[in-house]
This record gives sequence, C-alpha cells and structure tokens, in this order.
Amino acid sequence: DLGLPVPPFAVFVACRLLIAIVFSPVSSILNAHTLASLGGDRARFGEERLWGAISWAIANMILGVVMDHLGTWVMYIGTVVLGGCAVVLLSGSSGARKHQPLPDAAPGTEQDATPTDSKRPRGAVNISSGQLLKAYMTNPQSRSFFFAVFCLGVGMSLVENLLFLFFVEDLGASNALCGFSVVVTVAFEIPLLSHSKSLLERFGCRLLFSIGLVCYIVRVLGYTICPNGWCVVAFEPLHGVTFACCHLAAVQYVSSITPEEQLTTGQGVMCSIQQGLGYFVGTLGGGFVIQLFGEKVLYRGAASLVTLGLLVFRLQGMETPLVLEKRPAEVVEGEASVAIGKEASGRLEEDDTELANAAVPALGLAR
Repeated sequence: DLGLPVPPFAVFVACRLLIAIVFSPVSSILNAHTLASLGGDRARFGEERLWGAISWAIANMILGVVMDHLGTWVMYIGTVVLGGCAVVLLSGSSGARKHQPLPDAAPGTEQDATPTDSKRPRGAVNISSGQLLKAYMTNPQSRSFFFAVFCLGVGMSLVENLLFLFFVEDLGASNALCGFSVVVTVAFEIPLLSHSKSLLERFGCRLLFSIGLVCYIVRVLGYTICPNGWCVVAFEPLHGVTFACCHLAAVQYVSSITPEEQLTTGQGVMCSIQQGLGYFVGTLGGGFVIQLFGEKVLYRGAASLVTLGLLVFRLQGMETPLVLEKRPAEVVEGEASVAIGKEASGRLEEDDTELANAAVPALGLAR
C-alpha cells in the first residue's frame, strides 16, 4: 500500500499499461535492426536471437530462487538496471538510428542463397504503412498466415501469463521450479535457433511454422493430464520447439514479403497481431475462463483455437497476386501503381514455395 487515494490494483494496472506502451515496439525494432544488419544472410537470424533465449533462461532461473527468499521487489530493480544497460548499448550501436541499405548478393553466390534471399526490387520508398497493412490483409495467403499468428498469440499468452499461476496455485510448485521450467524450454530453443539457416533451407517457412503449431497443441493438451509441476516441466521442451520454429519462420516470412524500407513496419504488424491483439484477447479471456471453468477447459480451448489456425494456414493454397492501390499524385512523383510480385524464395521446398511466393514476396513500383 503506497498510501495513495486509489486502490493498489489500479496503480498496478496503470504501471502495467505504461510498461506495455513503452515495450510494445521493442521486439519489432530489434527484429528489423537485426535483419538489416545481417544483410543478405537473413536466415542466420536465429543465431543472433539465441542470445536472448540464453539470457531469458539465466534471468528466470536466478529470479526464481531469489524471489523465494527475498520477494518480488527484485524483479523491479532488475528491470530498471538492465533496461538502462540495454538502452546504453543500443544507443552506441552504429546502425541503431537508421537501417543501412542491404548489400546485394555477390555474383556467383547463388549456391549460398537462403530461404529469404529473393530478388526483391528496391526503391519502394513511397509505400505507406496503410498500403502495406491492406496488402497483408487482402491477400488470402498472407491473411491466413496472420490469422494463424493471432491464434498462436492467444495460445502463447495463456502459457506465458497464466501458466505460473497454474504451477503455483493448483499444482503447489515453487518459484524455483517455475524458473527451472524456463531453463528446460530454452535448452531446446538454443540448438534450433543456432541452426536456423539449415532448418529454413531444409523445411521452409511453411512447414517449420506448422511444426511449431503442432508442438503447441500437444503441449497444452499435456497440461490437462498433469498431476504435479514436474509433469508440466516434462512437456516444456515442446515450448522450445514451438517458439524457435514459429519465431524463425514468421520473422523470415514477413521479411521476405516486405520491402526493405518497411522492415520495421512489417515486423511491427506481426508483433502487433501476436503480442498485441493475440495476447490481449488471450489473457483477458483466459482469466474469465479459468474463473468459470478451470485450467483444463482453458488449455483444451487453446489447443482447439491453435488447431483452427493451423488448418486455415495449411488449407490456404491458392496463389493470389496482391496489388496495392496508387498513392496520391502529390505524394508520389507521377502516377504510380504498387504491385506485389511473385519472386522465388531461395531454396524453399516445392510445397512451401506457394506460401513465400504467393503472398507478398516483394513490393515494387511499376511505372
């Protein structure tokens, strides 16, 4: 109690809202910055992302033990200190203020092409964020992908925000065991992220994303038969597979269908649908479901929703070229129509090319 004339919970909600606003663009900005820094070898994104997974595991393991002895206040101090360190490090990064132009592939390196090395036209500087979003949502291929991302976002919110309540209140687990469960998930994320390029080349974005969704479904159904916390931990490796496969595939797919100048916007759309809309719907609705029906109904419902997203994603097989409307004449010099072309996407498997090629592999200005 801070002695304020408002309920403590209202203060907590206000603080959470402020944190959400501040952190909402972080993921998309970091993703786009990393992709721009990697240049033509974007399939190695996972090799950079794995360091986030390692720090996540270390932080959760330490916090689990410390919180059991000192309380939750340790989290807030750590957030302020480490957040300040991150800001200082990013401020000193040479490419932090503006994405540098991506280098073109050197002649004769076609054999080293990655699933996201497509010959995208440059110069689409006049494509607005509204046009990009409309393009995503009006094309059947990309729309089915983002619907699956939304379903996964709802499901992941129930795990990341409500699972530890299930751990502690229903199964009687300690905070230390909660932290250990995160270490288990990361132990399976790291090898997958470190081999991101080979995984994308072997399976393609479409199949890799589908594998992640299937692992989520199996995992949450397993929760409903667990009698104790250690049983839940046994299913946690599947979370590592889900996160690594879905995150790699989604980031690479959105990167391959978005023009260079809109990298951050494209990643922002994906993060907004998954971590914004999906997490909002999942966390808010999940709380009511737990209160009225219990955790088993909650996680079975989550499995059903993600299954629906998987089916829509897999069954959308029609290739539909996506066309954007013209920009106003006063904005674009001369009359310009913006069309989304169909480009090859490296070494994707044949059954995966329909996703990468059909949706929005490249945006260019046809004059």
